[in-house]
Amino acid sequence: LDFLPQNIKLNLFFSLELTLGIPLEYMKMKLPSHIYKKSTFVGVRIAQSDFLRNYLNELNEPITTTSLNNTGEPPITNKDDAREFYENKKMIYSNLKFIDSEDDELSGVSSSFILLKDGKYSFLRVGRHAEEIRKFLQI
Repeated sequence: LDFLPQNIKLNLFFSLELTLGIPLEYMKMKLPSHIYKKSTFVGVRIAQSDFLRNYLNELNEPITTTSLNNTGEPPITNKDDAREFYENKKMIYSNLKFIDSEDDELSGVSSSFILLKDGKYSFLRVGRHAEEIRKFLQI
């Protein structure tokens, strides 16, 4: 992650409910096209849930996912609606798996989405920790 400021603490940075859009040309390896479709970047998020971190450690590989809402719609705030969202997406993407934890609750708030383009950061979506993110990235 040499495109991030040198002194940044990644765990603290990603705890600010953010997704970082990274241009495909920054990738060290070629990604399957179904991950980014027609986009020129891929969104990266680091799991903050102990349940998800443990699951990822067992898999020993990254996972891909969609946002838990449709573009332009408010975030899903309860697990019943999350399950319904999944069932609708499963009709389109047959290899989806719904992963649930009894201990984790949905925040009900969209993450900030930061796009890195031409060496500069900009907000595509502003979340509740935007000011802290601006301080981290000095934007």
